[in-house]
Formats: sequence, structure tokens, C-alpha cells
Amino acid sequence: MAYRLNGRTGEPFWDAARARPVSEALDARIDLFGARGMVAAYNQDSFAEDEWQSCFLGLGLTPRSWDPQADHADEQAVMADFRDQLVRIRADVTAMEPHEAALARAIAQ
Repeated sequence: MAYRLNGRTGEPFWDAARARPVSEALDARIDLFGARGMVAAYNQDSFAEDEWQSCFLGLGLTPRSWDPQADHADEQAVMADFRDQLVRIRADVTAMEPHEAALARAIAQ
């Protein structure tokens, strides 16, 4: 995948690597993400969905559109979910020890 999506043009190695064929499954996965930002899930997949997204975005593949299902999401429910996530994140961060204390504890061990 990195070879196919690498944007280093004008370099013989990368140009040749980009031209090499990939599996139909990977080609379909790249096309789907490029079209709507979706990731096809396969049995025995090597990455989780968010890992595929990170790889694609990191290699410069930006979706041309969005998943049309997003247009049907209840905006109030989505915002409530975000607020709940922020509350949980704030609680987790507040419960953490300061960085200096964690370093001192690690050094002391």
C-alpha cells in the first residue's frame, strides 16, 4: 500500500513501485476510502479500521466525499456523545499523576 500511494514522483524507484499491481482487495479498499473515507472490513484483517484510516491519510489519500449515512445522523445525539467523551477524557486526565511525578517514580524503580 505504501508503494502504491507514495507521492514521491520523479524518482525511478517510487515510480516503478507505484506502477506495480496490487491485490484486488487492496485496490478496492483504496478506491472505497478515496471515494467516501470508508474502510472495508475483511476477515483476518491485518489492521483495525482506525489504523487503515491513519495509513491512508498519512500517505496522502484524502476522501473525495463522505459517507452519505453521516447526513442522517441525529446531530443532537452526536453532540451528546461528544460531550460524554469529553467528560470521560477530563476525568481520566484529572486522575493522572503529573508528568514529573511519573518520571520520578519510573527513575526510582
